[in-house]
Amino acid sequence: TYKGCGMNEADTRAELIEPQLQQAGWKTGGDVRVNREVICPGEILSSGDRDEDKELIPDYVLTYKNRKIAAIEAKSDEKEVTEGVAQAIKYAKRLDLKYTYAANGRENLRNQYGDQ
Repeated sequence: TYKGCGMNEADTRAELIEPQLQQAGWKTGGDVRVNREVICPGEILSSGDRDEDKELIPDYVLTYKNRKIAAIEAKSDEKEVTEGVAQAIKYAKRLDLKYTYAANGRENLRNQYGDQ
C-alpha cells in the first residue's frame, strides 16, 4: 500500500494536483477558468429546510467558455482517491454537472454523473 509524502490536503492541491491541472491545459486564462473553493448552497426543500446542514465547498470547478464542466474533490496524498468520490458526486448534483473527479495527486478517478 502506498504511503504518501505526508502532505495535507492543501499541500497536495498546491504541489501535486494544480501542476497536473495546468499540464492538462486547465489554467485560468482566455476561455478557461479553474475556481477553487466555490461554495454551493444546499437545495431548499418544500418544508423550507436545507437538504444539508452545511454548504458544500468543491476544491475545484473547471469552467470552459463560462460553462461549468466538472468538479474536483481533492484528498491528501496519503488517502485513497476513492475517498473523494461521494463528495464529488454531491457537487455534481448541486452544480448540475456531468463529470466529477476525485484526486489525491497520485491518482485521478473520473465519474460521470447524470445524463447530460
